[in-house]
Amino acid sequence: VQGAAAGDGLVWLSTSYGRSADSTLFWRRTAGGAGGDCTSEGWSSYAYPSGLEDLHVSQSSDNFWLLTEFGQREGSRDRIVFAIRRSRFSD
Repeated sequence: VQGAAAGDGLVWLSTSYGRSADSTLFWRRTAGGAGGDCTSEGWSSYAYPSGLEDLHVSQSSDNFWLLTEFGQREGSRDRIVFAIRRSRFSD
């Protein structure tokens, strides 16, 4: 696990397997809403660019921010920062 975030009764976990493999963002609703139990069952996932690392839930918008460990070119110090809408994760 590279990153974790929670909000609105959802939990997100990012995993990364180096520069050459896609990363995975796992998400699911917690049982009983925010602060509820979160078992290993019922996770959904999406593939994202390699090096997915940090996650941030915006409190002032519908944005869910993600940061990669790597840039687009090997050897660069660039990182990719992008946002997706939290509403994408609604049931």
